[in-house]
Amino acid sequence: MSPAWLPQPAAPLLALGEEFAIPPTTWPEHEDLDLLIYRDERLASDRVRNLTLATVKSLTGAYGDALTCHFMLGDMPLLALSSATDQAALDQFRTDLGASPTVHLELRIDKSRLFESWFGSAPRCQTFLYFFSAVFGELLTNRLERIEELLWKSNTTGKTIVIIPGRDIRLDGKLLAVVGGKYTAYWRKVLPEAAPDTDASQEMYQACRKHLKWQEQFVKRMTPLHLQASGDSLPSDTIANALAAQRLNLVLLYTADRTATDNRGQMIATFEGAGQTVKVPFLDPTELLSEESIRSGAGLQPLIEWIYEPHWVADRLALTQLGLAQSLGAIDDCERAKKLLAETDNTLGNLQWHWKAFIDNKLDAYDAQVRALADYVGDTVKSFAEQIGEMIKGLSDTMLAAIAAVLGSFVAAVFGDKFNPTVFAIGVICYAAYVAAFPLAYNMSNQWERYKLLLEQFQQRRKRFEEVLPTEKVKDTIAGHVASSEDRFKRWFWLTIVAYLVVIALSLASAWIVPSVMKGIPVATPTVTPSASPIGTPAP
Repeated sequence: MSPAWLPQPAAPLLALGEEFAIPPTTWPEHEDLDLLIYRDERLASDRVRNLTLATVKSLTGAYGDALTCHFMLGDMPLLALSSATDQAALDQFRTDLGASPTVHLELRIDKSRLFESWFGSAPRCQTFLYFFSAVFGELLTNRLERIEELLWKSNTTGKTIVIIPGRDIRLDGKLLAVVGGKYTAYWRKVLPEAAPDTDASQEMYQACRKHLKWQEQFVKRMTPLHLQASGDSLPSDTIANALAAQRLNLVLLYTADRTATDNRGQMIATFEGAGQTVKVPFLDPTELLSEESIRSGAGLQPLIEWIYEPHWVADRLALTQLGLAQSLGAIDDCERAKKLLAETDNTLGNLQWHWKAFIDNKLDAYDAQVRALADYVGDTVKSFAEQIGEMIKGLSDTMLAAIAAVLGSFVAAVFGDKFNPTVFAIGVICYAAYVAAFPLAYNMSNQWERYKLLLEQFQQRRKRFEEVLPTEKVKDTIAGHVASSEDRFKRWFWLTIVAYLVVIALSLASAWIVPSVMKGIPVATPTVTPSASPIGTPAP
């Protein structure tokens, strides 16, 4: 692009319009986001005859192959403007035009191609060029979903750069930049060094849809961060004004308990708290705001980022809704949004002060829950240890009783002139049956039921703790203590069962083995020797 056209990129177009008696106010009506298209099927021929070669050269020299300009009579082409158009072509055009009172003009400028021709490529960005700043200002007065569709084309993961060479403006943010006028030559400074980090905006959108109620899907991915841009602009600049208004509207959308559209098409944000309901109509982006309000609007970004800090978003949203319901309740409906915009810094300061008071109490409760969890984990581990101790003690008592039972049966069996295998077998078999019925079946099944009940109660309590404590904190506090106690209990449980089975097996085996061994061993029977008694002497 020639530097001569930089302050007024539409100058060649306006010069053409002057020759054709097209009012300057007509051109902005035909400018779109990517194209500028002007058609007139009945343009007066006497106007077209005034076309000069200088105008053609300035037009084609400025816009190059992004320009398509045809003159036709019906379906018959008369002239197509290009860099090759010369005076002979213009003379021939006038001759071909003849006595026709009108001619069909179709002019089209591909602004996407023109941007690349004038400024080069912009990696990782979506770029738009505007001849008339008012057109972009009007775009910003659309509904939020329309702005998202136009500026990000349903793809909110990249930065959008808008260049308006005819307007002194420099507004820059992470996802949007608007530059023009004396700042145009420095537009590359707003290019991101790397692909924009959109995780924060995506997480914000997901958290918003999770916690807030929208009557409809107002935006698909756009957040207040998308319209955050600050820098230099003229006083009462309509573009900066509209951006500030729409940024606040997005903040309302992302903080209110619920948002709906009334029967007049007005979006209304509703805040509830402290027993009152406060409705806040969205700002009209065409209404001029004070310079102080626009400057204060820069504080909306730290406000919304503070609210949507991932770990605290649910609590901070609730606190914000309560705080705004209280602070805006006494203000007239139509002034509430302006009041919020003008006092953004105070709003953030008040919320942070109340948050500190809230979080101090919450931290006390948090510490109490952590201590309760630690105590409960300790009690659970202790319960497992007590169960293991009971099983070991029961097994030890059973072992001692086994020895006593075998010895008792043996003594009973040898109480006579020979070993009685039946008595011995009955004794040890009865003891084996006792071990199988009580220590093994009854006691061990009871231990297993107690284990399952203890584990079930622990899992239930753990879920309740995870509702009030971060999951990672619960995991760190438990840290495998209960799991290791479970493993230790299971090992001792099955070892104890095996030991009982061994006792039963040995008892039954002794009922067969001991009588076989004792069969060939004589049992000594004690001999009773009668004592000598004196011969009685007859009584005298």
